[in-house]
Amino acid sequence: MSRSAILPTTMALSAAVLLSGAVAGQDTTDGYCLHYSGPSGTPPETLEVAAATLDRRLTAMEIDGAVAVDTEAGTIDVRLSGGSSDPVAIADLATALGAVGESRFVPVPPGCVVDFTTDQTTPACVMEATPLFDRSGVTSAEVGEDGLTGEPIVRLQLDEEAARLFDAHAAQHLGEYFALVMDDEVVMSPAINAKRYDGRLLVTGAFTPMEARALAAILPADPLPAELTFEVAGECETP
Repeated sequence: MSRSAILPTTMALSAAVLLSGAVAGQDTTDGYCLHYSGPSGTPPETLEVAAATLDRRLTAMEIDGAVAVDTEAGTIDVRLSGGSSDPVAIADLATALGAVGESRFVPVPPGCVVDFTTDQTTPACVMEATPLFDRSGVTSAEVGEDGLTGEPIVRLQLDEEAARLFDAHAAQHLGEYFALVMDDEVVMSPAINAKRYDGRLLVTGAFTPMEARALAAILPADPLPAELTFEVAGECETP
């Protein structure tokens, strides 16, 4: 994927977005379960919060499914219904759905390269840079459609402080790059093409409607309270 541009809300914030391939509009087969587990000793209340977070993500991503938590075993099962049974797609969906969701907005230092054509999408020069703000600066994210191309867009609304910080940076760094880092991975790195945004951005780019829904579902919401590990459990054992 290639970099593109950050533009004001009246135009578009174009970006190369790297979210899991399974979030590319492929549903999963009826009765197929994703099995997650929390770290050893995870309190039951933390698992309950994590399960509720996964359930909200399913709804926001428009994926049919049900979430069940077993606090004694320390596990969460997500039952999916309808569509493809491609194991790679399902595994990628499980990764995206179970992302912790901690994000931060980081200026890319001059000379620092984020290369989306390789696996070098998390360079030290970005990871060591000071963020302008984190996910708490995003008050809302909504999915829409580009009226000209029909491609999906994500509308981001920043709070007052994040909007001020972003505009102050943009005014001094026109033409430079900016990165959204989620769970220590750069998911987009567009160029700054305006000096003022007033806290309202549109995101377009190389992503599908489902990828757009995943970004909108995870970015402004509370992250998972614990890092989950998962395995694709296959067909559900119980109805």
